[in-house]
Amino acid sequence: MKKVYLIIQARMGSTRLPGKVMMDICGKPLLAWIIERMKETVLTDRIIVATTKKDQDEVIIDLAKRYDVDVFRGDEKDVLGRFYEAASFFMKKDKIEEDNLVIVRVCADNPLVDPWEVDRIIGFFLKSGYEYVFNHIPAFDNGYPNGLGVEVFGFKILKELWFKAKEESHREHVTKYIWDNPNSFSIGILKAPPSIYEPSLELDVDTQKDLDWIKKVYSRLIELYGNKCFNAVEIIDAARFLSKNFLSIDGVLKY
Repeated sequence: MKKVYLIIQARMGSTRLPGKVMMDICGKPLLAWIIERMKETVLTDRIIVATTKKDQDEVIIDLAKRYDVDVFRGDEKDVLGRFYEAASFFMKKDKIEEDNLVIVRVCADNPLVDPWEVDRIIGFFLKSGYEYVFNHIPAFDNGYPNGLGVEVFGFKILKELWFKAKEESHREHVTKYIWDNPNSFSIGILKAPPSIYEPSLELDVDTQKDLDWIKKVYSRLIELYGNKCFNAVEIIDAARFLSKNFLSIDGVLKY
């Protein structure tokens, strides 16, 4: 029986927008929205927040505990190592064989990550036989917006990355080795449903401008639907509504 760990990597020391994971979005920290939304998934067995050993990340530990999810602390710079060690620690604790563990990677800059799309891609991974599948970025013409999804891969692939990745850039980003060596891995492409096909839309948070945009999207969603877990269709519709008068010069849909 396969077990699924959903791991959210989060730290306060973001380069472009320090402390963004705890910044307020309509009354809650950004990371709290992610955790709440991921707790709505059906196919995950554990939710783990993987953060660093630095004192400034104590606030992340406190938040994770309030939301009753697991925490692992590791190296700040070696994100791949932190991710691998987090999965290994709980895998041993749960006495799961390596072949039976599936990893879902969630970034802490995607506050609108969709639990139903997460379950959909986990199901796709389990049935497909691919080593790596994704829907968090618009690539290979998959049609997804940036920031709506996740990456899924087996623990054995994570272990392979941990062993083979030597360059600093490959240690700072969990799956960059795969993207730099795509012919060495079987990569599954899950297409976005027509209702959410919007590859030019950006829903991640890297800068203050991004955060201001996401606040507008959340405000619109709360205005329309109240306090609920918004689905991808509702999110895309709200973002489209807000974006129609704020197209940037390069065509990217962002306020």
